[in-house]
Amino acid sequence: MQQEHAAAIINGGYFDEQNNATALVVSNGQAYGTSYDGFGGMLSVDAQGHISLRSLNQQPYDPTNEQLQQATQSSPMLILNGQATQFNANAADSRRSIVAMDRQGRLLFIASPNPAFSLGELADLLVASDLSIDRALNLDGGASTGLYVNSGSQHVSIDSIARLPIVVIARAK
Repeated sequence: MQQEHAAAIINGGYFDEQNNATALVVSNGQAYGTSYDGFGGMLSVDAQGHISLRSLNQQPYDPTNEQLQQATQSSPMLILNGQATQFNANAADSRRSIVAMDRQGRLLFIASPNPAFSLGELADLLVASDLSIDRALNLDGGASTGLYVNSGSQHVSIDSIARLPIVVIARAK
């Protein structure tokens, strides 16, 4: 966090035992891996600096027409258009990491450092919250859950248990 002069860092999408992403990752304009097709979601930043959080089922990634500078994909989308989604996941309570956008277009990083929620419970909780979440994507949780915030008087430090090959870094404008 100090090296990157970041306002916030959260773990990214899923990776395998060799630390390879299981879906598309774009870093500094260079794409790695293969996009999810028909499921999951993507957090991305385009060449103009616009941030997007979208369902890949509703809006698939188009490498021919999209000039992304940064991106990570994960699954499942928990919330779309302010409503909890339907997904096939019987995941037990676990540490959770979520990236979301509220109705004002603000990017939210959310982490549950303790194994407190299933994915369904978490989606319902986020919809019922006062955060005005429009869409939310589950990131790689469990041992990967990590969140660092250093913004003004706000300081949060949730250490991941696993080493993280994929992280999302947010810098203040």
